[in-house]
Amino acid sequence: MLSVAFSHFEEERFAIQNIKKIKQILKKFNFKYEILVIDDYSKVFPKKLEIFCKKNKVRFFRNEYNCGFFKCFVKGLVESKYENYKFFAGDDCTNTNDIIKIFSYIGKYDLIIPFNIQSEVKGKPKFRKILSYIYTHIVNFLSGYKIKYYNGLPLYRKKKALLNLPDTSGYGWQAELIINCLNNNCSYVELLTRNKEIKFVYNSIKLKNVPSVLFSLVKILFKRISPSRIKKIKLKF
Repeated sequence: MLSVAFSHFEEERFAIQNIKKIKQILKKFNFKYEILVIDDYSKVFPKKLEIFCKKNKVRFFRNEYNCGFFKCFVKGLVESKYENYKFFAGDDCTNTNDIIKIFSYIGKYDLIIPFNIQSEVKGKPKFRKILSYIYTHIVNFLSGYKIKYYNGLPLYRKKKALLNLPDTSGYGWQAELIINCLNNNCSYVELLTRNKEIKFVYNSIKLKNVPSVLFSLVKILFKRISPSRIKKIKLKF
């Protein structure tokens, strides 16, 4: 019923810890599940992780070259075999209680969207908090929706995610995927999540990501004002 996938790039210790945590959480639920790991061509082959996966019946995949986060998401989605799909970063440190809360909504919605209150996020630089706040409001303004956070990796109904994949691997793909799903009448719920279980190191913002984000924003606006979108909205009334 649930496929859980982890991306991995030079995060062997964290990935093993997170897989163990997810397996313990999943024992609390009475449904079938699988766990997948997609190694994004780590510079050093994660032999320890591969052995761990074999011992724990975790499906291990290794990309032939470094593809990036979005393509790891898609790889896990395509390879998954159950109807619900949750993707995690290899170094994810989401609060255990929050993961339990997210999993408890499985089957009720097409998207289960986690969000946090930016001012309460510990360890996140103030500048990053401001950017996240502005980005969320821009996406909402352009799309016409009122989603609280777009980069929290929702839990998707697999079929809905496959049908609404964006045609980009840029930094704005998560917002595009959510907007595509909502434009096609997918049901959703937003769940408040709390602080990370361990201190999370936030990567620096890279200027090379700016053009792809701007491109995603333009596409989000275009989808809102396109004739096909307007027709769908009118048909609701």
